[in-house]
Amino acid sequence: MVRKQISKNLSLAFSVVAISIAGCAGGNHSVNMQASEDAQPQPVQNITVMQANDLLAGEREHIFLDVRTLAEFEAGHPTGALNIPLLFNDPDSGTYVQNPNFLDVVMVNIPKHASVVVSCHSGGRSARAANMMHAVGYQKVSNMLGGWGGKHNSDGSVLHPGWHSQNYPTQQGQGGKNSYKSLRKKSGN
Repeated sequence: MVRKQISKNLSLAFSVVAISIAGCAGGNHSVNMQASEDAQPQPVQNITVMQANDLLAGEREHIFLDVRTLAEFEAGHPTGALNIPLLFNDPDSGTYVQNPNFLDVVMVNIPKHASVVVSCHSGGRSARAANMMHAVGYQKVSNMLGGWGGKHNSDGSVLHPGWHSQNYPTQQGQGGKNSYKSLRKKSGN
């Protein structure tokens, strides 16, 4: 029964959100929702940037996980965010490849009972990362729509504003103890 549920959760996590790797580099992401008549609701809650800010400022502790690349994170990120990139830029091919240690580093640094807000540039990579986390047992995971830079329509109009445009607390640099380098060391990778 437990194996069947884990298999079902993993299948749901990977079939609900299909993100093209080319669209994960930043800018406007294309999220392709695959549905069938018997599809279950998405297990991860989508929240707005405003809701994320309220959660992070609230009395209960929430962890902010930024899954953007090292360069994106260093250029600017929400204050106190952890950086565990979902993708890395492969300089040889010029494409993005999945971080093979993503879940390992997440599981060593973020307790499964924690409330986690996951973010990227506009909400595509974070949706994928949040679903991956949910599939391995994280139950309080939210995907922040709009991410750092905002989600835009093809005509350029704003679908979801980004963290940066709302003037919420930000910082630049590697993030010290919250940097991927520091977090990866804890996992032994």
